[in-house]
Amino acid sequence: KALPKLKGPSEKDPNGGDYWRQAVFYKILVDNYEQKDWKVTSTEFDFIEPDRKKNYRREKLVITPADITAVMQQIEDTWRKIQARDFYTGCGKEDCHWCNFVKTNNLAVALHELEEEE
Repeated sequence: KALPKLKGPSEKDPNGGDYWRQAVFYKILVDNYEQKDWKVTSTEFDFIEPDRKKNYRREKLVITPADITAVMQQIEDTWRKIQARDFYTGCGKEDCHWCNFVKTNNLAVALHELEEEE
């Protein structure tokens, strides 16, 4: 479960995994902290739940300049969307009852009455 969250951006997950992004974000914060001359050289995650073989994993990430560029771009894109009040684009399906509700704040049909899609 956790290992995919350590991966950087890919075709399947263009934003990268949550843990990867967290590590890069913390590197950006620490490296830019002006009161100390600290530089992050790597990040380690110590997992507190054992894997299938009952081992506790420790995974080290070395963060590259490309990783920093990718996360900085995500931060800038997110900030632009916040400023534009673009908070939710939905799933993209025109007939999605939830997305239409969020966009219009008006229910055309009671969500609890919809049949579960298979």
